[in-house]
Amino acid sequence: GTVVKSSVPSTVSEYNQEISRLGKEGNWMAALKLLSDMQPAGFPPNVVSYNSAMAALNRNGQWKKALDMFQELEKQGLAPDTISYSSALTACSKGSKWRRALELHKEMSEKGVEANEFTYNALIMAMENGGETQRALDFFKQMEDEGIK
Repeated sequence: GTVVKSSVPSTVSEYNQEISRLGKEGNWMAALKLLSDMQPAGFPPNVVSYNSAMAALNRNGQWKKALDMFQELEKQGLAPDTISYSSALTACSKGSKWRRALELHKEMSEKGVEANEFTYNALIMAMENGGETQRALDFFKQMEDEGIK
């Protein structure tokens, strides 16, 4: 007989890949359900799990939920990384939440999390979308000064 591959993920990595795949397909609700299934199944979600879920939410217009997910990640005692912050900043840009973006950027610097081009692009977009053109230009200059292209 043929071996039927179980559709239930059996590692944290498989869960993360599946959350990411569902997000890319536009199925953010299924992605969130999968994230919430991880702990009870004996697979505690890691930073990548939350990052994948935030990407799924941002990709599908759910920026408020993406910001909530960032807080949930921290509440779980996980340390947000560059990708986490970039996702949260992307959510801020989609929601024109420039003040929250400034807080996140400050928090990032204080925690020593490195900013990259994606972080800066999201930060600059959050400023522009919030009507803060001068702040956007300041961050663009800061990005150039740090040698990030």
